[in-house]
Amino acid sequence: MDRKPSSLRGALRTLLIVLAVVDLLRAVLFLTQQSWLYSAVGRSIVDPVITRQYGIFLLTVALFYALLARDPERYARLLWVGVAQHATAAVLALNDLIVGDLSVPVFLVVLMGELLITAALVVLNSRIHDAPWLPGPSTGRLRWMRRIMLGFGVLFVFWAVASTIIIPLGSWLLNYPVIDSYTTKQQGIAFLVIGLSSLLAAADIRRYRIFIWVVISSQAFGCLNSAYEVFVGTIPLSVAFAQWSIQAVIVASILWLYPWKEAGVSNTALATSAS
Repeated sequence: MDRKPSSLRGALRTLLIVLAVVDLLRAVLFLTQQSWLYSAVGRSIVDPVITRQYGIFLLTVALFYALLARDPERYARLLWVGVAQHATAAVLALNDLIVGDLSVPVFLVVLMGELLITAALVVLNSRIHDAPWLPGPSTGRLRWMRRIMLGFGVLFVFWAVASTIIIPLGSWLLNYPVIDSYTTKQQGIAFLVIGLSSLLAAADIRRYRIFIWVVISSQAFGCLNSAYEVFVGTIPLSVAFAQWSIQAVIVASILWLYPWKEAGVSNTALATSAS
């Protein structure tokens, strides 16, 4: 039987872990060291609120890569989410250069980094295929879970588009003025990761059930962010309570429908047990 070299799997897992750590570090910096981080790319803080919100969603992106690194072969389909993320970041870097949001030196560094990551993911993913899998029978709970994941996927992909391409639409829908278009577009990339991972995970809830936690984390981290914004006085308590109520219902529903007992088994495991 053709088996991928352990060195290939190790290289892919290492890359995914590095991406998770980098996004986690970026999240911490956006949440705690905004001035230093922006000065590193030759910018100044324009909108601290959107900056902190971007840091919150980066925590979810970091979780996505950490989960993906657990078993890249089993979750090979979701590797394309990383390709989409970094390819989009490269395109946005070019746009940021054109509109004057990035200097030429910073643009070149960002572009080279994004292109290298994109190429590495494509090359490694082309040699990694989904591990064999035999899903169990569908149930009503799984169908409802699939609908929720599809709904979140469509919603976050929409917000990704509204944050990167048609920014005025997102601003109008949220009734929030776009003060910092650069960070707004960066946040759109995080939305893209959450949206695409939700859509792909909905294809087989049992197999990709662990990525349900990506959606859960986006809601949980959002609650924490709202609490902090109330503390610093950027949003009223009434608005935060409304958000907490909605997110609590969403998280509770997802946890209730979550397939805690995995019914699907891999074909490899079936073959082993049969022998």
